Amino acid sequence: MKVKLGVFALIATMSCGATWAQSNPFVGQTPVDTELKKSFSSRDKAGTEISVTTKQDVTIGATKLPKGSTLLGHIVDATKHSTDDPDGMVIFVFEKATPKKGDPIPITASVYKLLPADDNGGQPVPGIQFKNPVTSEVLDTNGKVVKGTISADSAPIKIMSYIPGIAIGTETSKGKSGVFGAKGADVELQAGMHLILGVAPDTK
Repeated sequence: MKVKLGVFALIATMSCGATWAQSNPFVGQTPVDTELKKSFSSRDKAGTEISVTTKQDVTIGATKLPKGSTLLGHIVDATKHSTDDPDGMVIFVFEKATPKKGDPIPITASVYKLLPADDNGGQPVPGIQFKNPVTSEVLDTNGKVVKGTISADSAPIKIMSYIPGIAIGTETSKGKSGVFGAKGADVELQAGMHLILGVAPDTK
């Protein structure tokens, strides 16, 4: 499916259309630190499965998800880098959470933050501390500065990416959890990267 909006125009539209307060983007959701299990990119096709594992024990609604539980979803749409479409893009959705024991539960989820893998010195924790909020720099676990992109102060919610070249948009609808975009290149998400998600039970 072709997306007529440019990737970064789409990200801006999705971000500005959100309804949660910037000071607390997880209203109605539980913040969950997750680790990407398998690499994917904007070259993958719609329908490709994506999955992450939880990095701590969390409770979603009435369901307890121990550390190592799986959140499953798929790519909704993807645009690979080409001459005609220079900006790569991946739209995705997470749909269910699977505890280590017990039945899976339907969920809705939105992505708010993208961080490097642990072995790259990333700081994969919600509430990451800014070294300099103006330039959006943080200290990683090795004490090195990691530069990233952050949504504008006027945006309804804060969205942060600490992976060079990748921008994030979040989405509040049931059919989308967010979008990754890369200007003039394919989006490349490597296994081990951390996604900070807001997760809630899907009661509809």
